[in-house]
Amino acid sequence: MLKKVAIVGGGITGLTTALFLSKKNFEVTLFEKNKLLMETSSKTTQLIHGGLRYLESFQLKEVQNGLNDRAWWFRNFPNETKEISFLIPFQKKNIDFYKHFLGVKFYDFLAGNQNLSSSKIADYKTIEGFGLLPNFQKGIIFSDGHMKETLSQKLIEQTKANQVSLIEEHEINVLDSNGKVGNEIYDAVIISAGPWTKELLDRNNIFTKFDIDYIKGSHLVFEHYLNPESSAGFMLPDINKERYIFVLPTSKGTLVGTTEVPINHPNYHSINKFEEDYLIESINNYFVKKFKRDAIIDSYSGVRPLIKKGSNDFHNASRDFVIEKQGKLFSIFGGKWTTSPSIARKIVKMLST
Repeated sequence: MLKKVAIVGGGITGLTTALFLSKKNFEVTLFEKNKLLMETSSKTTQLIHGGLRYLESFQLKEVQNGLNDRAWWFRNFPNETKEISFLIPFQKKNIDFYKHFLGVKFYDFLAGNQNLSSSKIADYKTIEGFGLLPNFQKGIIFSDGHMKETLSQKLIEQTKANQVSLIEEHEINVLDSNGKVGNEIYDAVIISAGPWTKELLDRNNIFTKFDIDYIKGSHLVFEHYLNPESSAGFMLPDINKERYIFVLPTSKGTLVGTTEVPINHPNYHSINKFEEDYLIESINNYFVKKFKRDAIIDSYSGVRPLIKKGSNDFHNASRDFVIEKQGKLFSIFGGKWTTSPSIARKIVKMLST
């Protein structure tokens, strides 16, 4: 007999989990209060990656999971994913340069036989056409994954084809650990509401030992500073030398992001002038042609639900996930787009035992 499962939340985690469960013959109904993949899941840097920068804080397991899941996306959605090369520029070959080079080589190693193009050192002749200031004469090139705009729709189509009932614009306010969702009873209930998971539990007086930090990530889209037909982007240390900013070409323009700003509630996450200034000032340290505010054609912000660890170092905070089981209720905390297959596999395992 099929197990009847309800999923509350139609972001990337909920949708991927629904797909995995349906392939194991679970009867799945997914509820989304707005449109599928329209909240946090649509407000990303559009990368499918292991998270190279997390190697700095020795999050090896998380990076490994991300690289494995990157390969899953490429295998299952070959027409909706592509490889993209990133350049990290340097003024000279110093200790920082070699530290980064060892880091990208270790990144390649962790990917194993699922690696994309091997990382390499780039000299001035290689990077002179990248539009960088002339003092940046060295660089490191590595590859990662990039999602096309069609990926979201293709994932929705696959999930529908697997007989998942997808119910949009239907907010769930009442649930419990006995399998109740609204007026229906299910064999299992999965909360995959991202930043709103804790709020939904609190609303139903369900205690959880986990808490969430709400971290706003904002992006700017400029007119085409980079060639949209190019497969090259940039990973740049920010103006404070504390974190990295990605600059990459898209069909709509040049995408720049992201910021990391703590906020009090996930419903309030529009970009502000401080973030715009931070992004523009950071990237203008590198390019001959300056990015100007009047060249911005779009902007957007999303909220990352980070598991609270009692630290304000959000750049190095883990993007890992946990699943809390309470009776028939499974609450997902944390995670990110790339590693949603890992979350889905874990849910399938927990519901199959």
